[in-house]
Amino acid sequence: MYRMDDDDEEEEEEEQQQQQQQQQSAPLVNRFFPLDDDEDEDEDEALGSSSAAPAAAGSSSYRATAGGSSRPSVSAGGSAPERNRFGSPSAYGDGLGGLDGNQLDPELHDAESLPEITKLSRAWMEERGSPDILRWKGDVVDGVIDQIDQQVTIVDSLLSDSATSQEEHLRLSLVQLDLERARWLLKAYLRTRLCKIEKFARHIASEQNVQARLSDVELGYVKKYNELQTAHLNASVLSYLPDKMHSLADTGGGLSGGPSGDMVVKPDLDEPAFVRCRHDCGQLQLPDGEMVELVKGSIHLLRYKSVQFLVEQGRVEML
Repeated sequence: MYRMDDDDEEEEEEEQQQQQQQQQSAPLVNRFFPLDDDEDEDEDEALGSSSAAPAAAGSSSYRATAGGSSRPSVSAGGSAPERNRFGSPSAYGDGLGGLDGNQLDPELHDAESLPEITKLSRAWMEERGSPDILRWKGDVVDGVIDQIDQQVTIVDSLLSDSATSQEEHLRLSLVQLDLERARWLLKAYLRTRLCKIEKFARHIASEQNVQARLSDVELGYVKKYNELQTAHLNASVLSYLPDKMHSLADTGGGLSGGPSGDMVVKPDLDEPAFVRCRHDCGQLQLPDGEMVELVKGSIHLLRYKSVQFLVEQGRVEML
């Protein structure tokens, strides 16, 4: 009789130990990256054999996604946009700032359905490829910043939790790496725009249509930059020259500035640009009179000024 009671107690202890092991197998997913109820079953299947720590640590199921969701989640092998994590190879192509073919293919993805991090990658690529400054992508930047803040909150919660296991810390390092890559991409986009703003500051200050493409912060920066540059040039150079040479907008008759002599640096809209059509744009007449058929998905090398209006409308994308 007593022996049977002892056996029952041993069985209960074994069951409790098994339950504890199951709870510890994926605490990162269940506690800090909650899934919807209808996703629990899919997540359990995706986790599979959780006892293999190295495989689980490297699995994309434990990595935070950068999808369009308002909350951080864990990818369980979903669609291609869901697997585009912050800084993942799929979000950066070959690591040189390019997107892979699937993300660029307008047949596969609608621009509005792409993750915010992929939209930011596209915006950065187009800003780098365009000789002129493009419209400020405020919604995309705000979306990426919000997702970064959400991920940082989750990571901080895990790091401050004494119950976080060593295996979870390994997965956390992957999430932190993604966050650093997202921050780098955000800074690269802002740095590219800042470089153009400083280069074309006087041109921007004199063109209302160009000012409409900038954010309020960028407009304030242009104004302050022009004031500081003017004060510096007046104190160091212009004050020693005749009065008729004090103007910083002097055309110069070809003696200064660019080939036209204009001291105000302007974007060269005749620069070549690789573009890919997101939609069927019909026929485009080039300056020499040649007609080009812009078909959805086709790639062309054209002068930027010929497709500038299509870039601004979002009908073609820079490559």
